[in-house]
Amino acid sequence: MHVWTLLLRGALPVASACSPRARRVVAFRGDARPPPMPAGTRPVWVHAASVGEVGAARGLIDALPGVPVLLTCGTPEGLERARRDGVGDVRAPLPLDLPGPLAAFVAGVQPRALVLVESEIWPNMLGACREARVPVAVAGARMSARSAWRWSLAPPLARSILGGIRLFAAASGEDAARLVRAGVAPERVVVAGRLKRAEPPPVEDPRRARLRELLRGRPALVAGSVHPGEEAVVRAAAGALRRRDPRAIAVIAPRHPGGGYRAGGAIRLTRAGEGALPDGADLEIDTLGWLAAAYAEGEVGLVGGGFAGKASHDLMEAAASGLRLVHGPRVEGQEDVAEALASQGVAFPAAGPAAAAEAVGAILDAGPAPAWAARAVLDGFDGRRRTVEALRGVGVLE
Repeated sequence: MHVWTLLLRGALPVASACSPRARRVVAFRGDARPPPMPAGTRPVWVHAASVGEVGAARGLIDALPGVPVLLTCGTPEGLERARRDGVGDVRAPLPLDLPGPLAAFVAGVQPRALVLVESEIWPNMLGACREARVPVAVAGARMSARSAWRWSLAPPLARSILGGIRLFAAASGEDAARLVRAGVAPERVVVAGRLKRAEPPPVEDPRRARLRELLRGRPALVAGSVHPGEEAVVRAAAGALRRRDPRAIAVIAPRHPGGGYRAGGAIRLTRAGEGALPDGADLEIDTLGWLAAAYAEGEVGLVGGGFAGKASHDLMEAAASGLRLVHGPRVEGQEDVAEALASQGVAFPAAGPAAAAEAVGAILDAGPAPAWAARAVLDGFDGRRRTVEALRGVGVLE
């Protein structure tokens, strides 16, 4: 732990100097303090890294009626999402992973248990919980092949850090196998399924109404969580849709608004955005909370990340809206989901711009997906109830 702390202390000023985003996150977490809790309350502390994990945390918390929950987040965007959606009873930033701030946080909150969402593991956070005898578990546990390999290179370190976690409720069989490969004792791993249950906003949602007003009946390719370097894929996929209907547009949601994605002449959508969308213009979503609404109003979905050398982002969110969708070749952590969606004709993998355009053509030829197709897949991966039962089985939840 001492080596990790020294490395982190040295890395923080370097990261802050090199990256405006890192500087913002460091300032956000550096100011974190134990939030005021209702008198006599010992909450279950749930930690979610950022926006995606907050959605998963919500699935877990919804399965815990009557249990007081403190939700912490590691990014400003995650905390904004949690506050907007009312996830948890009390919400706060997570302190930087340094011994003093974490010990003070745990002492101030006095949690009855800590449940980490998916893969957010911090050594000093675990150390503070161990000192305070707070049991720790990971829900919806994820482990990439690369992370499993890295952990396996240092078995003593893996045992020291991962051994302090009472249970890993894995999101999938692949994740469970990788956790064991990383050094987690097999008896501490169960396959429980995913926490996040994607649901499209209702038709009357004001965001959907606003998008319908902007689209004016024009078909849209909705490209979600798009990274820098994926612009050519979005253009090719949107071009395939325009060849079928010249009125078609692209609705683009960059993974990090303002974070380097070059949307060209896109019109930016903001909370206060008013007026019409000009003919020939695309639409960029730069506000959290609009992507699910856009998927629900779109014609074809495109999920980013997998075309930029990263893992594709949440396939279920796009599929839940009823769209057929295109994704990149990398689906690490979602292999089983991608396979199941492909078997129902909902998801179409593509390796680059030309393949993405071809996939859009195949989607248009196939027509709208049957309402039951994605729903059957989502139901099969819903692990909220199994996760709660597993946490209770090892005494993490009373």
